[in-house]
Formats: sequence, structure tokens, C-alpha cells
Amino acid sequence: MATKKKKTPVKKINKPISPKLKKSKKKSKKKSSLKNIGFSTLIIIIIVILLFFYLNGNKKGDIIEQIDQQTSEQVEHKPLDQVVAESTQKLDGYSLQYYYPTANLKDGGIVENLAYSLDYNEDHEQADWVIYELTKEEVLTKEVPRKDNFIPDPSASITSAHPSDYYKSGYDRGHLCPAADNRWSAQAMEESFYMSNMSPQHPDLNRKIWAELEKKVRDWAVENEKVYVVTGPILADGFKHKIGKNEVSVPNYYYKVVADLTGDEIKGVGFIFSNGENNGELKNFAFSIKTVEERTKIDFFHKLDKKIQAQIENDFDVKEWFK
Repeated sequence: MATKKKKTPVKKINKPISPKLKKSKKKSKKKSSLKNIGFSTLIIIIIVILLFFYLNGNKKGDIIEQIDQQTSEQVEHKPLDQVVAESTQKLDGYSLQYYYPTANLKDGGIVENLAYSLDYNEDHEQADWVIYELTKEEVLTKEVPRKDNFIPDPSASITSAHPSDYYKSGYDRGHLCPAADNRWSAQAMEESFYMSNMSPQHPDLNRKIWAELEKKVRDWAVENEKVYVVTGPILADGFKHKIGKNEVSVPNYYYKVVADLTGDEIKGVGFIFSNGENNGELKNFAFSIKTVEERTKIDFFHKLDKKIQAQIENDFDVKEWFK
């Protein structure tokens, strides 16, 4: 039997890689590595860009606000005297309604007459305020004499007090818009004696310092060509008691404000008196219009430009009125 020959294992011999093939593989590997690095870098760059826009996008509103604020701060604001100079030409050119104070319409209503308007308060049977414009020409025109014809207000919108409410009360039927300011017109004189224009004033007030102030206002109208006057009782802090069948409230205090809106040097002044004896000089009872507003709870000349309003209501100098 023939004996099988045992196969001798063939030893593999690794063929040496040629330098050219080795270089090609290395180059291919390098390209693959660079490709991977480039792709990663691109992703990182995109993420950074998106993050940048995200963060800045959140701050965009704040930046816009800052820019707006800086722009606003850089706006050149006109000085007050320039604002006044540009506005004065029309300050005293509106109808009287433009200068009306704030009104309490729930307890009465606005009544308009030839020379004055008022905001009537039915609860107290007198006006919260009476406003009128007084000119130099009106003061110097004295054609109509005083008539003393007190009558209830004929206006259909209100029910005023009656002259008899004051009978033996100890109080005068005190004019709010003075009869002496209305001698330029028979109609104006007649309307000045409507009871809606009256308020119960103690004789020590009505016949003394109140009358003195009324005369002073006429002097100011002549000196300044024109003034605007608002006057009335101070009922915001209560009253003494009531008089007459119609229960007319007797105020504790009265006020008057005067504004000169003609020319470049506009100004304002206010007065507060107790309803009785007021000893001392007239100028001792002078205040800023702002002070009167705080006491009366009435906003005067509120339609004027805020800067101009502030000048006549806050910038008070008694020497401008009592020279």
C-alpha cells in the first residue's frame, strides 16, 4: 500500500508594498482625515454663527430702546422762553371756552352769558367757578350804570338760588364776576346780577379786601391789555352752614386766579381769603395758581401747553403783580 506523503505547509510570504502604493494610501488617508476635519469645522462655524445671531437677536429690542433713548436725549428741546414766544401770539386769541377750568357737571352745568361763564353747583346753590375775560377797552368803557337788579338765573339748564335766600342772613350777595367790570354793556350788566353769579360773602370780606382785589384786577387789565379771571368759593373743604329756603351753602373761603397771557411776559397769580375779616395788605394773600388748585381741586387753564401752564401756575413772583 502506497504511503501518502505528508504535505508540508506553505509559508505565506508578505510581498513588500511598493513605495508608490504606500504613498498613494497615505495620501488617500490624509484626504479622508482632512475631509472629516473640514466638515466638523464647518459645523462648528455654523453653530457659532447661529449662536451669535440668537444672542444678538435677544438683545435687539434692548439695543433699539437704547438707540431710541440716546436719540431722544440728543433732541434739542426749545427753551421755555422760545416756546412762550412762539405760542403767545395765539395764547389770548381763543374763545373763552378754551380757558374753562375742569367742571363738576354731575351737580349742575355750564351756563354761558355775554361777559362770563360759570359751572353751577346745584348742591350748594352757587357756582364752583366763574370765568371771564377782562380787557382794557371794557374797563375804560363806562357807559352803563350799576342797577342792583338781583334776579334768579333764567337759564333752563339750572335752578339758581333766589334773592330772598339771603334776606336777614347776615351775608352779602357777593358778586363773583363784578358789576363794575360790566359797565361796557347793558346786557352784561343785567346778567352780572343773576343769582348764579352770587355767593354768600361776609360784609367784612365783600366790602373790604374783596372789593380791593376787584379794583386791582381792573388795573391789571388796563396795564396788560387783557387778563383772564377765574373766581369762586372753596367748597372742597366744606362750608359753615346753609341759608335760605334753597339752602345756599356759606363757604369758609374764597379764591380768585388771574392770568396775563398777552405779550412775552406771561404770568399768573392766585388769592385765597377767609369768609370774614382778612387783615393785612392784599399781596399777603397772594399765592401761586398751583396752590389754589390744590385747595379747590380745580385744574385751571389745563388746555394750555404744559410748559406755558407751568409758567403761569408755578413760577409765581408777587413782585410781577405788585410793583
